[in-house]
Amino acid sequence: MDLSQYKIMCVDDEKDVLMLRSDFVLDLGFTPILATNVEEAIAHLNNCGEEIIFILSDYEMPGTKGLEFRRMIFDDFSQIPFAIISGYLTKEMALEGIDLKICAFLDKPEDEEVLKQLINKETSAFIEEKEEELELIEGFIDDTKGLLADIEEIILQLETEPTELSNIDDLMRLLHTIKGTGSCVGLKVLSKFAHKFEDLATEIKKGERQVTVDLINGFLKAYDYLKFLMENAVESEKIDISENLKLLDISKTNNDVQTAESLDVNTELQASGGKKSKDSLVKKEEISVGIDILDSFMELSGNLTVSRNTAVKMINNIQIEFTNNKSIESLSTALNEMNKVSTQMQNLIVETRKVSLRNVYKPLPRIVRDVTRDTGKKATLLFEGDELRVDNSIAKVLTNSLVHMVRNSVDHAIESPEDRASGKKVEQGKIKICSYEEGENVVVEVSDDGKGISTELIKNKLISNGAFSEAEISEMSKRKLLSMIFHPGFSTAAAVTDISGRGVGMDMVMTSVKKLGGQIITESKVGFGTSFKMILPKPKSVLILDSLFVTVSDKKFAIPQDEIDRVIHLDEKVKKNLRYANNKMFLKYEDDKLLPVIHIDEILGLNKVGKDKKDLKNVTSLIVLRHDETQCVVLINEILDVEEIVVKKLQHSLRDLEVFLGVTYGEGDDLYLVLSTKGLLEAAQISLDEDTVDEGEDEVLEVANYTDFIEVGLNSEANYMLPLSQVYSLENIKKENIQYSVGAPILSYKENTLHLYCLVDLVDGGNGLSLPNNLSGEFKVIVFYLQDIFVGFVVPDILDINKVYDEINDGLSDNKSILGAIRFNERIINIINIFHLFDVIGLHRKKTIKEAELDISQAA
Repeated sequence: MDLSQYKIMCVDDEKDVLMLRSDFVLDLGFTPILATNVEEAIAHLNNCGEEIIFILSDYEMPGTKGLEFRRMIFDDFSQIPFAIISGYLTKEMALEGIDLKICAFLDKPEDEEVLKQLINKETSAFIEEKEEELELIEGFIDDTKGLLADIEEIILQLETEPTELSNIDDLMRLLHTIKGTGSCVGLKVLSKFAHKFEDLATEIKKGERQVTVDLINGFLKAYDYLKFLMENAVESEKIDISENLKLLDISKTNNDVQTAESLDVNTELQASGGKKSKDSLVKKEEISVGIDILDSFMELSGNLTVSRNTAVKMINNIQIEFTNNKSIESLSTALNEMNKVSTQMQNLIVETRKVSLRNVYKPLPRIVRDVTRDTGKKATLLFEGDELRVDNSIAKVLTNSLVHMVRNSVDHAIESPEDRASGKKVEQGKIKICSYEEGENVVVEVSDDGKGISTELIKNKLISNGAFSEAEISEMSKRKLLSMIFHPGFSTAAAVTDISGRGVGMDMVMTSVKKLGGQIITESKVGFGTSFKMILPKPKSVLILDSLFVTVSDKKFAIPQDEIDRVIHLDEKVKKNLRYANNKMFLKYEDDKLLPVIHIDEILGLNKVGKDKKDLKNVTSLIVLRHDETQCVVLINEILDVEEIVVKKLQHSLRDLEVFLGVTYGEGDDLYLVLSTKGLLEAAQISLDEDTVDEGEDEVLEVANYTDFIEVGLNSEANYMLPLSQVYSLENIKKENIQYSVGAPILSYKENTLHLYCLVDLVDGGNGLSLPNNLSGEFKVIVFYLQDIFVGFVVPDILDINKVYDEINDGLSDNKSILGAIRFNERIINIINIFHLFDVIGLHRKKTIKEAELDISQAA
């Protein structure tokens, strides 16, 4: 406990004695207040009496004795423990001391140990009471912050709906709550002001006063002062508020003031949810929880996920080894239930850190109203997606940033009613704040239908203030030029006003957004308006997400699935869409867009010196990644698995490696680095401003054309191959683990069901449900992941994985299950049409589902 906030007053006409007592008080940890006479002591009490917890006074002082001093202050400060130091004590002094609640008469010179024990005894209860009062006040302030925001919202609602009495009812209820609760915790000044505020609202309720522009302005000024008293609750108790009470002395009869029937509200405030309901201010029971505690919970939930994933893998391995073991099956079931609870708990922890954007946006309508009145403009503020809940760190950035952005939108973007009318626009401008989630980001767009931003004006301003040369500006793209409005000190305002023009606000916005790891994308069209898109990443102190495990140059990495647009197998068709221009590789993608190809091994220094970028010998797949509006392609040697992972921050010494989101655990407690698309783009120097590659300058890459196939033995007459790119995994399965559902063989696999089909039967035109009779012990299964289900092809043997360079001859077979044939190692190999088999399986599954539904209906 910090005792220095509490003061002990020592009163003695001898200055040397006072100095000794001052040192003594400081040694105890308190703050000393010294007075050489009674008049000086009383002045201290009037100034800071609430902070004084003990008074030590000499008995014999010129003009006034110690007992007389106590009598002078008794009515106002009798609660403060009072001790007297005297060279003698008479019976009369003792009796008078009892009446005046003197806690002790001490011999002179005083024994410091006795005095110390007395002060500790007398102040402990007093300090405890003071601490309780402060806790009550702090609790009152925390609970009342939401009420204050609601009061401002109601006043603005009252301006747009002056005849809606429910607004007055809500206002009176909130003011009455603040008045009553404030009085209970000892905030008399605050309670007095709220009481006068409530009286004014009551007059409107009774019909004694009309809602006018003057009254609304007075309400808002009174609200601002009420908020000031709240934010300075303890100190405000010393303030004389008689002058400020005049804020509520608003004339009932003012001929210059418009009444409710003719109220001209030039700022219309709307929200996506429409009119605020009468019950919208009802609060749920809440408590405050420190962010550090929630961070610890997040860390623990991440560790729980790691343990859960490890346990799942162990159970899967044990089930394969010990089949039909009831205890293991029960353990697996219990683990599945634990997984569900764990996931729900993690979601709740994440949700606990969030706040509603509706609360963040509450101050903005007031800002629009005030600025439009100051500038003579008209504007409508619209919200979309304000029901979204975001992390507390994002809410703080938005709270500060949106104030500047909305103020600038009204002051700079929205034209005057006359200018808008001459431009064939409605007089009232429109500002819209749209909020939504996009992957692992929260996106907040602030747009207006104002005059737009002139890039020519920006160019001229940058040249005139010497920030950039004409040559540097000529090389800037439009997006780069628009981003200059966030440059420190930049402003296009002709003069500095109380609203804007210093070039500070937007710089602060960009700084706070970047500090969070976000960015702002600006788009504008002269005459039509401007849009600011703030992209704010969700906090990643502990991030739980689905990821794809891959290998690059024999190193294993994880890629968040939310950043993956598409996984493409590197086949012949894809190779023909690879381009090489400006010493860079590109992929011709959808709509003939050229996406830059990033060589992860090159960025991380994993490739051999002098390696040819055209060499794709070990590349099996291309992954299209997206960060915001930018896409890129990475080359992958092998795709391993999909798993929910916990991303933890890198050690402090490695946090500059922005190419990584963090680190996670893989199988066997191996550590995997988690790649960041944003970091890869920055490392490869690919930005949103980068120009599109001219396809006319491309050249087709000269690469060796091959396709990976898995060769299987189905019968003695011929061997077959399937494209490896479609295969999920290869498994050895024990026959005794097979079960049957509606006549179809199935198997428990990765917490899901693996549907088994005989590949020989499928190729021969059957439905694949008849497994080979000669199966015994373990058998081979090729697993595919098809439309959210696992499908396994049972084969007698898996022979090899081969790279095939020849084209497939599709004229050698009329069997739809055979795509064609190739010559390989002096043999003719049939290529199985895997997609036709998938169609057969799909039709069969629809049929079996219908049969199962029929069985259920008949049983019912």
